[in-house]
Amino acid sequence: MLIAKARIHLLVDFGHSRDLFPDADTFPAAVVFEPVASMPNPQTELHFVRAHDSDRQHHTLTELLRNHYIIVPHCSLKSEQWRLEDRGVSDLLSRLMQTGIPLSRVLKRPILSGLKTGFNEAFYINSCTRDALVAQSPECAPLLKRFLRGRDIHRWSAKWDNQWHIVIPSSQNRKWPWSDAHEADAETIFAELYPSLHQHLKPFEGKLKSRQDKGRFWWELRACDYYDEFAKPKIVVQCIAYFSQYALDTDAYTLNNKAILIPSDDPYLLAILNSQIIWWITWRTFQHMKDEGLSVDVQYLKPLPVPTPPDNLREEIRSTALRVIEAQNESEDIEQIYSLELRLNDLVEEAFQVTDDERSVLQRSLPLRDPLMVLRHKVSGDSKAEEAANHPTALL
Repeated sequence: MLIAKARIHLLVDFGHSRDLFPDADTFPAAVVFEPVASMPNPQTELHFVRAHDSDRQHHTLTELLRNHYIIVPHCSLKSEQWRLEDRGVSDLLSRLMQTGIPLSRVLKRPILSGLKTGFNEAFYINSCTRDALVAQSPECAPLLKRFLRGRDIHRWSAKWDNQWHIVIPSSQNRKWPWSDAHEADAETIFAELYPSLHQHLKPFEGKLKSRQDKGRFWWELRACDYYDEFAKPKIVVQCIAYFSQYALDTDAYTLNNKAILIPSDDPYLLAILNSQIIWWITWRTFQHMKDEGLSVDVQYLKPLPVPTPPDNLREEIRSTALRVIEAQNESEDIEQIYSLELRLNDLVEEAFQVTDDERSVLQRSLPLRDPLMVLRHKVSGDSKAEEAANHPTALL
């Protein structure tokens, strides 16, 4: 590991820069370090400078290096993660992560990924195609499931976009009339039972056979032992997050592989996941992607902290979350939603036992697209709403 053999003096992060190398898609950084004989003292300091294209629009690189650095102790450069922020932020992150119970232990069942088809064109259909297939073969209706893509999942609620998923579980998971037959005979049985589905899928046979993600037969999905989980109430979240967007699904949607299933319908848990604090933690613990999207993977969700407040506080958070969902679904009154979310934020901070000093640290280090900041500027109709979403601390 680099820091075991070197002392880092300076680290400059240029982010996803389009200015430095206009003809290339780059994430450049510059490091100044010196070799050492042993591990540096944990309190040895380095200077971290964020010099993204947006930062260099307001300050020269020289000004950033001289006046806009963050002092980071070497003890923050751990093998599992480098925390390139000041001690106040780093200490708050550590404290919050140790609060309550990790999400994976709160849940009674595991967090699950959506379904992979190996060839979406064959298995994803719209309502018009679905209706035509059922009109020809009514018996196939149970195999056609309404499903959500990542893009259909919004904050608090999901919005179905008339998308259907042909779900034919593998013979490894379900006993079909064709399961024990040889492929030629199995296909004949499948075609007799579900003629419209067979007719729809047959043109894709070559590509379906060449899939890695397939079942025992080419018209089946790959083996998956949790199909029943999609029919249960659940919290869903998209796999690429540009915003804090967890939603409650009580309509038994199937999910594609760009969404994740959290097996709970508890509005309290939904409120925690949609909170300003969890977005603040997410920004610092999830993997960053191109254009400041975050990769929402099961492994990153599991350790998210869920506080354990007194029953009366838990119930107030739960009831307020339900009021937010109701307001969003029925009236979409942004002022009412913002007012409720502010109240919910106060309650969640109380559940996390946030002190005044910690609140100050949190507010000065808000990540991009902080949910409350975005709502605040939507309510005000501020022409700088987009700037506020991308640079939230600039308007505090």
